[in-house]
Amino acid sequence: MSNRTYLCIKCRTSKRAEARYGLNSNFRCSNCQQDLWELEWRWRIPKKTDDKAWEELEEKVISESEEWLKRRTEIGQEKIEKIERLIIHFEKQKDSERKYKKLKSLKTEIETIKKKYT
Repeated sequence: MSNRTYLCIKCRTSKRAEARYGLNSNFRCSNCQQDLWELEWRWRIPKKTDDKAWEELEEKVISESEEWLKRRTEIGQEKIEKIERLIIHFEKQKDSERKYKKLKSLKTEIETIKKKYT
């Protein structure tokens, strides 16, 4: 697994952790407890005292995160639609314990995807 840099713009701190590739993570700032922004590999973290560079970084992070949020939501919706088609397929089958286990696991998977992608 690769690592990414996670950033708190308010506190101007960063940390390295396992990459989540834009999915929701539980990483929080150790100072203010707000969510951290995941940065891709090409970003440079400015010095804490460089106000102008931090303002530019904040603008870049916000603009890219809005684009990625839209794409992430689309990816999640595509995955959910695929699983819903599988659910329809399994519901047509005759009653069996295997059918009900599979339906339960597919519905659980939908809930997991909703948490990750929205």
